[in-house]
Amino acid sequence: MEEIRRFLSTTDLIFRKPALLWSRIVRLLKDHSIFEQQGGYFFARSKFSSIYVNGKMGREEKREYTQEIWQDCSLFCRYANHQWTDSLFLSRRNNQSFYSAEYIVSGNLLLRNGNYYFIAERGDCILFQPHHDTALLHLPGEKVEFFGFIFTGELLPELFHTFQLDRTECVPVRDPDAHTEFCQSMLDAMQPDPDMKSIMRTSGNVYEFFQRLALEKQAQDPDDFADKVKEYLIRNFRNEIDMETLATLFQVCQTTLTNRFNDKFHQTPFQFLKQYRIEHAARLLVKSNLSGKEIAGLSGFFSPQHFCTEFQKYYGMSPGSYRRMFKRQQPGPVSSAIQDGKY
Repeated sequence: MEEIRRFLSTTDLIFRKPALLWSRIVRLLKDHSIFEQQGGYFFARSKFSSIYVNGKMGREEKREYTQEIWQDCSLFCRYANHQWTDSLFLSRRNNQSFYSAEYIVSGNLLLRNGNYYFIAERGDCILFQPHHDTALLHLPGEKVEFFGFIFTGELLPELFHTFQLDRTECVPVRDPDAHTEFCQSMLDAMQPDPDMKSIMRTSGNVYEFFQRLALEKQAQDPDDFADKVKEYLIRNFRNEIDMETLATLFQVCQTTLTNRFNDKFHQTPFQFLKQYRIEHAARLLVKSNLSGKEIAGLSGFFSPQHFCTEFQKYYGMSPGSYRRMFKRQQPGPVSSAIQDGKY
């Protein structure tokens, strides 16, 4: 448990050192041997899946149908549950063979589907695609409550494509309470011994489930998305940021991240970040007596040589020449504003 405690003590790194945080999340989500060394127990364990709990796992409701019921349905929900826990919990599926979804009612979960990783919180609905390893991880502390669904039917691939949901998605809904009610109604409609009317109702609910998510996705404001990415870059410009980690944090692929940012700001996130760092360094050159090495570090450059090269490309002169040209008076000690990161 000590290794996991060390991870927990650094969860605030998501805004300071996201690459380090994500490397730890990836390890926990990919390597279940870490959990085999801890207290607690596994259940429903096989070569295809395993569930680990260190503490209490509460399950409010569960519905599960045999293949005889759903095998002829073109669109159906064959499994649904509503559960919660405040304990350490891990659920893994090796090469998941079906479409599934998790909806977070409260708290948060760490999730993996193939090479996609998410931190999902209240109001997030995550769609999992088949033919990937998947994992759900809850860290002890705050209670998490969520619905889980497994879908089946030959219409699913076409439905996902029509609604433009044909990749792993994390879709935030605008009204979490209303979506919670809908998920509960889906589960309630799944009768223990369903007749044809009940089966048709469940099929209709599945269609509405994906239709709702498609509408939520369409309602997302691309400008608001780009502004949030920009805000994150400004807030974390001193830290190491790579585009893969950034895309994962904002739950999109790198291409979507770049295109949506470029549509509003007419440059890529990487170009914006580099420009912001260089212009920040230029302000420090004029407003402080800090050395070039110190300014490089305070501006997000991890190599003074790289800083000098990029500065020369941007301004057409070295940092030293820029300082001599624009520094009109010698300042006193470095101001608190600079120390506090306001420049």
